[in-house]
Amino acid sequence: MVKRAALMVAVLLAAWLVAASPVGPVALDARAATPNVVASRYDVTLDLAPDGSLAVVERITLRVGTKPITWFERAIPDRDTDGLDQAVAMIDGREVARVDGGRGVRIRHRNRGLDVRFEFEPFANGERTFELRYRAVHVVGPSDDGPRLRWTSLPRRHDYPIEHARVTLRAPQRTLAVSMTAEGADLQPAVSWTEGQVATRDDVGRDKTIVFDVVLSGRTFTPVEAAWVIRAERARRMLPAFLIAGLTLVVIGVGVVVMVHVRSTRTIDLTGEAARPAEAHDAPPAVASVLLNRGHTSGWLALQAAFFRLVRDGQLIVAQTAEKRRFKSATFSVKAGAAGDATAHERWIVDRVRAQGDSVDLQRLTSKFMRASGDFNLTVKAETLSLGLLDEDRTASSQGLTVTGYVLLFVSLVAAGVTAAFAMPPLGPGVLAIPAGVFIDALIFLASGNAISRLSEPGERAAARWHARLADMRIVMKTRQSARSLDEFERWLPVAIGAGEGSRWMKAFDAELREQGRDLTWLRSMGSADDAHDMLGAMLAVSGASHAGGAGGAGGGGGAGGGSSSAG
Repeated sequence: MVKRAALMVAVLLAAWLVAASPVGPVALDARAATPNVVASRYDVTLDLAPDGSLAVVERITLRVGTKPITWFERAIPDRDTDGLDQAVAMIDGREVARVDGGRGVRIRHRNRGLDVRFEFEPFANGERTFELRYRAVHVVGPSDDGPRLRWTSLPRRHDYPIEHARVTLRAPQRTLAVSMTAEGADLQPAVSWTEGQVATRDDVGRDKTIVFDVVLSGRTFTPVEAAWVIRAERARRMLPAFLIAGLTLVVIGVGVVVMVHVRSTRTIDLTGEAARPAEAHDAPPAVASVLLNRGHTSGWLALQAAFFRLVRDGQLIVAQTAEKRRFKSATFSVKAGAAGDATAHERWIVDRVRAQGDSVDLQRLTSKFMRASGDFNLTVKAETLSLGLLDEDRTASSQGLTVTGYVLLFVSLVAAGVTAAFAMPPLGPGVLAIPAGVFIDALIFLASGNAISRLSEPGERAAARWHARLADMRIVMKTRQSARSLDEFERWLPVAIGAGEGSRWMKAFDAELREQGRDLTWLRSMGSADDAHDMLGAMLAVSGASHAGGAGGAGGGGGAGGGSSSAG
């Protein structure tokens, strides 16, 4: 006890000494927050040519801390230009040879601009200067007041802070400026175009930039009409046509859907059926799941409903094989039980369990069921048709809309990619309205195909009774009151699962399951009443794991790093 008290006093004393020390936690935190890479200077010179092109020189001085860096890069977008060319890279005043691999510099012209990457031997605890020279072709565009130059001088994205930035813009002599701003910097008084217009800023944070925006007098400066300006004007003129084309496609799609729905419209008086909730023997749980889903095979939910009906009736036996642990869920095995009455789709399940041998892991069986669920859906559909609950014409209409929707969805996505890559650069973003119209049509067709009921008139009447039963079950799940028995829980559990309400149904009988769970024969293999309750919830989770009810100027980025180190 004395030793423990002495240790606590020593720890508290050490903490106080660290806090009082000038190199305590605050100083340490401040030092740790210092970036490893800082641009001590970022100097940019912009020389405007008479044709409206811009010769750019960027000189970046990086101060590197203790973590070595092995690369530095700069990305320059070419939007609002006719291209970027004449790129030259230098390190510490020496031109660097272009290489495809190893040390040196890689200059790549991509669809969206110029990527420059310097690569060198690991460098730390010092400064290096990187220089990049290039020409931006025909960057001056029109405006209401005259030719306009808008240029982003620093990278829009950079993960290193800049201590001092300086941007100098020079233009031909006797050029008059109507207006001039330098967003994000202080514009210095100019002497002449020979000296240049200078903008400076200290402490430029990460991803902060400087944008020169200059409107020149058309009497003193007449640039070449840029191709990107021509394209932008053409895109502006064609935008209404593209929007009309896209809208026309949507109207056509809506018209087709409306015609199909008008043809499928019918009136059935279901008042009497809604007053008589279905009984458990009226239809197998998987078929009830289809009826509750307007005749659409509900796939995984229907399979779960049939599976748990077989477990409840003892035709399948589920046993716990490993208990739940801290980071591992409980596991279960499944094997065939006593023979009994089973429909075709239920025999489909039993046969696949028997094919696995004496027993099979539940999670593994679930994966097999998921891969073969299409076959199960066909079996349920055939059985529902044989009972006269599905209308073949309505089913064909629904499937036709759904298949057409998926085809249109695929076509729209492919068309959007091709259009963005080849048609959008010359025609502008408005051309995307055409694949967008096809995409909207796809969504309309898919939604409409799912909205059409596939049920025949007897199927609609049977579905009305099952909806009435589900409404009664939801009252039980909501109120959790009344004298409920485990018989009621067992009877409607598969139906609740097929309706996507399995977990809520089990939760409504929480107390009864914990108190009397062992009275259910099919739960005894899961241990105590509490174990049975917990394991049933886990089984539902495992079996249902896959189901869940401005005007642009060029900008760009820059960064530096090496190994696990990066700028900032």
